[in-house]
Amino acid sequence: MAGIAEFSPRHDLEPLPSRYAIGVAGQGGTSIGPEYVSIYQESPAFRRIFDEAEEILLTEMDGFSLQSLAFESDPDRKNEAQKKAEQTVFSHLLNTTIYCAKYAAFTQEYTGSQQAECILPQSAGECAALFISGMADFKTTLLVAKKRGELTEKAALQNPGRMVYITGLHGGLERLQKVCEEVQIEAINLGIEGTVAVANRNSPDIQIYSGSDVLVSAVQRRLPRKGIDLPISIGSHCELMKPMVDTFEEYLLELYEQGNFDIPSIPWILNGQVLEDPLSIIGAMAKSPARMVDYQGSVEVMAGQGIGAMVEMTPNTRKREVVGRFAKNTMESLGVDFNLTVF
Repeated sequence: MAGIAEFSPRHDLEPLPSRYAIGVAGQGGTSIGPEYVSIYQESPAFRRIFDEAEEILLTEMDGFSLQSLAFESDPDRKNEAQKKAEQTVFSHLLNTTIYCAKYAAFTQEYTGSQQAECILPQSAGECAALFISGMADFKTTLLVAKKRGELTEKAALQNPGRMVYITGLHGGLERLQKVCEEVQIEAINLGIEGTVAVANRNSPDIQIYSGSDVLVSAVQRRLPRKGIDLPISIGSHCELMKPMVDTFEEYLLELYEQGNFDIPSIPWILNGQVLEDPLSIIGAMAKSPARMVDYQGSVEVMAGQGIGAMVEMTPNTRKREVVGRFAKNTMESLGVDFNLTVF
């Protein structure tokens, strides 16, 4: 792996599979706490990214300290910090930094290992994928995350909504799509404003739907299984986010024209498509907030390439799998053996 020759490999780690993918989750699942202090102290690579993030944010966000948010240990202040960390802009900045710092620590610990075959980012995880794939430097990556978070928050204020996570629904995606479409048609006929749609096809057993509160509630009442409201205050990956798409695309294209994006050294698999051209990637990134995320489709492409292992960069302190769970469920449905490392 490039840029890490100064580090010595650790011999107490299980070797990585010869072919594997990197998984990067989206906005949800952020957790903070003193566990990150230990990683910061023990890993020079992790510390380097966090220090760079601190310097960028102190300059770009009027003195905001990411470390004071992420490393909080006092129980009362930690609860307040956790709530802040789940707000859209802060979660984008925090998750992007954590993903990139964990990847830097990962490359340090696995010096000499084969580079990943591909990267499968999900939603806001696309920001971190810019750095992890070698497409952009860390400053550009963090500024993209900041802009995406700001535009998402603005669109959410203009078009409020929410997202619901559902598992084990009989009939799966097809049934959920049918109910969403029925509710949408009835709302139009009754003159009720709003939208509702499938937001994430995560795996055969795990989906998310999103939209305006009234229509999301109507879908909930028609489904036999109770969903879980995601701890975020937006209705992403549906029509509610359309107001941000053009502005975000213009911002990304401006960065491209300034020479901030290179051809990635790790190809992307995004919504079931292999992408290696920077213009194709930033075009897909710009439209992503208003489109369904097809993570199942991406994992199916990965499996079709004969890749049966994933290393997931998690946004939480307990190494709890997020996209790894989706990949595992999809691989099981395909009858493919799957190896997951949560980092």
